[in-house]
Formats: sequence, C-alpha cells, structure tokens
Amino acid sequence: MQGPLYDYLKSLGVTQPIDPELAADIDALVLARVKAEITSRAAHAPIKPPLPELTPMQIQAVIRRGKERPWSGRAAYHSDPFRWVADNYGEWIPGLLQSHLKAADPFLHKSFGACVSRQSGLPDWLDVPSRCDAKLRKSEETTNTQRFEAAV
Repeated sequence: MQGPLYDYLKSLGVTQPIDPELAADIDALVLARVKAEITSRAAHAPIKPPLPELTPMQIQAVIRRGKERPWSGRAAYHSDPFRWVADNYGEWIPGLLQSHLKAADPFLHKSFGACVSRQSGLPDWLDVPSRCDAKLRKSEETTNTQRFEAAV
C-alpha cells in the first residue's frame, strides 16, 4: 500500500499493515473534509471585481515613482510595505500588480512579498494582487457573466 495515508502512518511509526479498503475509505473521508474546508473558505472569501489594466504610460509612471521614492530611501518610521505602497502608489490602485512593484522597486517588492507571506495574504484594504490572481479574477468575472447571460 502506498499514498498519503501510508506515508502519514509510517511517519508515526505504525508498522502494522492496514486493510486497503479501510485505507481507501480513510483517504475518501480526508479528501471530502479538505474539499469541504476549501468550499467553506471560498464561500466566505470576499468576491473582488476584475482589475482595470494599467496603460503602458501608467506603468512607466509607476516605475518612475519607484526611482523617485525607493523603499530603501524611506524614513525609519515607514516599516510597513503595505502602507508604503498605499501611500506612494495609491493613485494606480486598483490596477497595480505586484509585478509592477518589482519593475519599479525590487527591494520594495521583496519586502512586500515577505509581508504577504507573514500575514498569509494582503490586508482587506489593499488590492495589489499578483499577476496570477488578477488573471483569475478576470476569468471568474467572465465565467460569472456567462452564467448570468445563460440564465437570462
């Protein structure tokens, strides 16, 4: 027998063989629990609208702002990259992506990413998604529009 359950039992030091049918039932129950948790989280997650795309001129302005006001040149009391982005790049939000921050100021992008990881995501008041999240939001909007049109 192999699989996640087998690996888990092995890590616990369980050496007795387990009935394959029982293992399959346990795997199915665990999978059902994981699916239920994901569905529950998705149901409570706020639905965000698709983002407007920045024009090439706006992207160049973002990059210029990064050169004019680099994260490395900030005052010591500005230690929160989320607040820094909101204060210095707010005129392009929504529409600003994390990849734009990387092009504008790589040090800010690194600190921003670390903060996103530490806090397990962005705060609700700041909408600066990754490129993948922006594409997902756009595809979800397309899907919702198609569902609405099909219902009418």
